[in-house]
Amino acid sequence: MKILTLITALAIASFALAHPDHQPKPDHPEHPGDHPEHPSDHPEHPENDSDAKSAEEDVKALLTKVHEAYKGATAIQETVTLTMPAMMRGEEAETMEVTTFLGVDSGQIIAEDEMTATWINGKFYMTMVENEDAYIEQDAKSFGEGMQKATNGESFPGLWTVSMREDDTLEDWLATFSMGMPRSEFVGVTAQTQDDGTAVDVIELKTMMGSVHIAVTKENTINNVTITFEQPGMPAKVLTAVSEIKFIKEVPAFSFDAGDREKFASIEE
Repeated sequence: MKILTLITALAIASFALAHPDHQPKPDHPEHPGDHPEHPSDHPEHPENDSDAKSAEEDVKALLTKVHEAYKGATAIQETVTLTMPAMMRGEEAETMEVTTFLGVDSGQIIAEDEMTATWINGKFYMTMVENEDAYIEQDAKSFGEGMQKATNGESFPGLWTVSMREDDTLEDWLATFSMGMPRSEFVGVTAQTQDDGTAVDVIELKTMMGSVHIAVTKENTINNVTITFEQPGMPAKVLTAVSEIKFIKEVPAFSFDAGDREKFASIEE
């Protein structure tokens, strides 16, 4: 199974199981969790709001440093290795590489055995391995704009560098790392040391489907992201994304030839 298809299936399943129609009814309907007499943001507990605001400020400060580093680079080269554990007994883990080049006026992303996206001369092109007879074309002033139009705003793992380079709001970064999963919010930042001795600051993000942990190095680069999908009554499924990133002087010269393919405006189309 292709890893992006597998991730989408996980997200949909988690969302369905988390939907109110699939939740057990409370034992005491007179006291639901969101009872107006006991709201989570009760005015008697202002420290909760204060803590949340402080955590969000910490996250924003750290991701702003990453954004400034990525935006300030003349060009970026990155390889992200995505690994998803086996879904069923007897299966092997799924692994895929995502290679990214981002320059001032051109760029390319190749998701192994999935898709290729190219941005050149104000045009964005995408081809999908599963549909060799079609391609997507969009006018785009940036790589991110082209991706936004082609995917109808959907986010995919391993592509956070585009957002960190081009976007400048915490809301955009949250949407990228949460991949659009509902009820997503940043929890905070903690200092950690990875197994290889690398000192990092880890940003924690909670979603309806589980959690996301983003490791930021002292050089203000993201070197790994861990996404955990949790479903009631089932073992957690963990996706890891490990990044090797370099700031370079220029990207290769890219080109695109549509050939005999049929043109479309988006993946959905």
